[in-house]
Amino acid sequence: MTDFNAILFAQITDLQGRVSKQDAAIAALKAEVDRLTSTSKTVQWTPSTPVKTHPQTPNAPVKPTNPRTRPKVSIPYPTMSISDVLTKDETVSVEIRTGKDSFACAICTFDGKDLLVTQAELAPSIVGLKTSKPGEILYKFMEELHTAQHISKKFECAPWKLCFVTRDGVKKCIEELR
Repeated sequence: MTDFNAILFAQITDLQGRVSKQDAAIAALKAEVDRLTSTSKTVQWTPSTPVKTHPQTPNAPVKPTNPRTRPKVSIPYPTMSISDVLTKDETVSVEIRTGKDSFACAICTFDGKDLLVTQAELAPSIVGLKTSKPGEILYKFMEELHTAQHISKKFECAPWKLCFVTRDGVKKCIEELR
């Protein structure tokens, strides 16, 4: 005769392991979404393995079934200034998608300390804007595009992901250069 208690115990233990993996995956995904949508706050997630107990002896801990399958969460970048990434007289393009296959672009020149907007065809009011913060340029550019109805809604994004330079013939976002 089959021992149903042993079968049920094995199934419950398996389900507990699956639930723990799902919880870890959900937490990792939430942390990644927060990191990608946040510009000022840093999200840190420390994975923790919940202690599972045997259903018949609640105080006896049971090891997780496979702790190596936990998703990895990227560690936030150290704080850097734009001068740590760009070189003097480098041209930076700030690009925002305005349609399926079209982008608006603001061209900036880096003087060693600040970015100076030199061209912005769809947002001429930002030409002359000078700042060491790419985010200030990005969000003013976005505001102008929204006001002129070139984009339907504003969004949050890490500014370094929408700022590009061309080095050795290869276009890279300054996020990659960090």
